[in-house]
Amino acid sequence: DGATALFIASQNGHVRILEVLLAHGAKTDAARTDGATPLWIAAQMGHDHVVRRLLKAGAKVDATRH
Repeated sequence: DGATALFIASQNGHVRILEVLLAHGAKTDAARTDGATPLWIAAQMGHDHVVRRLLKAGAKVDATRH
């Protein structure tokens, strides 16, 4: 489905893993095949701390593949 490690970390609220992935160049706006982004899934799952970190890292609120 195109989910990246950053997407999965965001989905599960793992901010420490998110930090490591971002430090190694993970793209904040890489979307799954359905257009869902790490920011979208973090918000959907209620992981506010992940949402804030992704926004700080430059994630775009309107990023999508569609």
